[in-house]
Formats: sequence, C-alpha cells, structure tokens
Amino acid sequence: MRGLHISAWQGIRGPARLPRGIVNRIYTDVTKLLRQPDTVARLGATGTEQFGSTLEQFAALIQRELKEFGKAIKTAHITAE
Repeated sequence: MRGLHISAWQGIRGPARLPRGIVNRIYTDVTKLLRQPDTVARLGATGTEQFGSTLEQFAALIQRELKEFGKAIKTAHITAE
C-alpha cells in the first residue's frame, strides 16, 4: 500500500494506569541499561539499530501506527478469521 511505512521496533509497555513513578523508574533503568557499552555492542552485533525516545514520543508512535494500520486494514478489507 502506498504511503504505508513498516518497520520493526521494540519497546516496553505496562498495564493501563500504571503509576507514573513506576513508569519513570522503569524508563530510567532501561535507558541506563541500553546505554551501557556492552549492551550497545551486543545489540549492534545483531544488526539492531538503537535509538531512544521519550515516554511521550513512544506513546505518539503507538497511536500513529494504530491509526495508519487501522486505515490500511480497512482500505484493504482485511478481516480476521
């Protein structure tokens, strides 16, 4: 489908209404881990391109992809079996 950008990414999500303090702690800890030289090297060895985002940017990415893929699914008349 023209205009549809598909890429693989990984992220961490938690249950709805997870207290912001817990979200911030997980974000901080994971960010520290991903910046460690051995983690960067291991991910790089697998061909993984590493980049980070803020919590707000990640939420916006998810919302944008839900909208894009929802539109593509409707346009292509894709249904679940």
